[in-house]
Amino acid sequence: MDDKDITGLCDKIRSPGGVIQKGGKGARANDLVPNIGIKIGFIAEKNLRQARFYIYHMHRIQRPFVPEHVDRLPMIREFWTKRFELEKEGIKSDITKEDIKPLKKDGDVRKTLEDLDNLLMNKLGAGGSPLAYVTRKEVALPE
Repeated sequence: MDDKDITGLCDKIRSPGGVIQKGGKGARANDLVPNIGIKIGFIAEKNLRQARFYIYHMHRIQRPFVPEHVDRLPMIREFWTKRFELEKEGIKSDITKEDIKPLKKDGDVRKTLEDLDNLLMNKLGAGGSPLAYVTRKEVALPE
C-alpha cells in the first residue's frame, strides 16, 4: 500500500456506505440503518501513514521490520519528516546518464573501477536505494 491507499482506507472506514442492522433489543432490532462508519481522527490516520512509510523504508534498505519498533514515535517521525528529502536525493542521484564504459585497454582498469564506484553511488535500484548500498560482498546484513 502507498500513502494514498492508507488515506483512502481511512476514508472508507469513516464512511463505508451501505446499511447495517440496528441491533439492540426490541422489535426494531433487525431494522436496517445507514452505516455511519467509525470515527478516525487526523492523528490516528497520520500515525498509520507514518507506520506504513517506516515499513516501506525498512524494506527499501533491506532491514527486517520489527513490529515492536513501530511504537518508537521519534524515530518514525524522523523518517516521516525526511521522506521528501530522501526521495529528492534519490531522484537527483539517478539523473546521471553515465553508463559503464567498456574496458578497452589493460591500463584503464583503475579508472574503470573508480568510475564503477561512482556509478553505483549515483544509480538507484528498484526500491530507491543506491546500487552501491544494494551490492555488497556479504549477502547477509551486518548485525
